[in-house]
Amino acid sequence: MDKLLRSTCDALTASRIIGDDAQIASVIAEKIERYDMPPGARITLRPIGTTPQNS
Repeated sequence: MDKLLRSTCDALTASRIIGDDAQIASVIAEKIERYDMPPGARITLRPIGTTPQNS
């Protein structure tokens, strides 16, 4: 899973969504294999200090 996270962080940096992956303060990751769904990722970015309720 480390390589999946690394490539995702690299893509966020290359697309200029974030300036540097060193800005990432927290990661929650879970690998789920579902054969009834296409592969993909769900990514949520929030500024530090926000929660889902106030972002």
